[in-house]
Amino acid sequence: GLLVGYSSADVYVVVDFVILDEFDDFNLSDNSIFASAALNIAKLLPITLKIIGLFHIKEDSKCNMKKIYSIWSDLQATFTSNANKLLFSDTTVKSIYLLKNESKKISGHRLENSTNLVAIDPVKAFEINQIKFETSLEIDEIISIDNEKNIENILIKFLQSFQEKLKIEQELFVNGLPVKESTFKQLSEYVDQTCKIDIYRKCLPVSGQVEEPRIQKLDKVMKMSGLIRIKFDDNFTNLSYSTLSHNVTESIIKSLMARIQIYCDSIAETSSALLSENLISDLPKLVYFKPYPAFKYEYCDYLFPNETSETLIDQISNILGIELNLKDIDTNYEVCEHKIGKNLKQRNATSANSDKSMGESNRIIIIIVSLIAILVSILIRIYFNFNSNQNSVEQ
Repeated sequence: GLLVGYSSADVYVVVDFVILDEFDDFNLSDNSIFASAALNIAKLLPITLKIIGLFHIKEDSKCNMKKIYSIWSDLQATFTSNANKLLFSDTTVKSIYLLKNESKKISGHRLENSTNLVAIDPVKAFEINQIKFETSLEIDEIISIDNEKNIENILIKFLQSFQEKLKIEQELFVNGLPVKESTFKQLSEYVDQTCKIDIYRKCLPVSGQVEEPRIQKLDKVMKMSGLIRIKFDDNFTNLSYSTLSHNVTESIIKSLMARIQIYCDSIAETSSALLSENLISDLPKLVYFKPYPAFKYEYCDYLFPNETSETLIDQISNILGIELNLKDIDTNYEVCEHKIGKNLKQRNATSANSDKSMGESNRIIIIIVSLIAILVSILIRIYFNFNSNQNSVEQ
């Protein structure tokens, strides 16, 4: 799908976004609410994005877009095969979406003349001259390409910068999660082993209620964003357990990803002594509520330790691009304890006790070895002293 956002008067943001067929029901030019919400979803849920190369080609340059795309694809393939895939389940570049230079500028949340926004094949992209880099993280600057000679160096520099950001976020997550040698892979495997069907909830429509068009649009945004979790009945036999496990894992990771950037942003303002309080210290609780009573679906997210319901309200406000407050929230929401978290605590406690016992055993062994070494050295010294005295007597 094509997701269009904005960052300034002269910069376009176009990213590859995973969406449902219901996207066709929207007219972007007439739906500023959806455009704003979709852009915020893209920022907060990077797990659903592919890494996309968007190039800023100077108007007077004679760069061959086919060659640029080829170099980018090769570098991306190398980067993907060598990178530690903690944050992204899929980093394959499937396409490059380009934005025609003659398109009208995007101001604020409003999209104008969106019919000029097109996704075209890179081979046919020679007419494009206003494109830039984008990843599912953030952009620090627009990278300009003057000629084909510096393309490869620019792309390598870009990937190295991206890898550094990835490393920072990985370290934050690993240090915060109370699992030894934590990785998203290990978390996924653990969730796959322990998740239960009952942590899902069926989202039933509100019967006999006429919804406003705005509410309907936001409902669709929520559904497309993956923020709606559907509970499958226990007798739903045609859905495999591994599929359920995968859905649970993906849901947790999406919520974790939404928080990681917040922790990254707070590093500069937080001392190392206080940083641990902001990091993830446990698996979250599952929370359901409706931003508006008229919503067809319930909003679902994970409440992390030391977070309150206000955090989730801020979160959905950012995602949907609307202002919410406690008065707007249906108070009949529930918080479900995760069996996963309890099992994780038990496993960590067992691991900690095991490590403690092992540490004590190692200390005892070291003490015994040290005593033996001292005893041997004393015996050797006595032996040499005895021989020395005996030689003196004989003389």
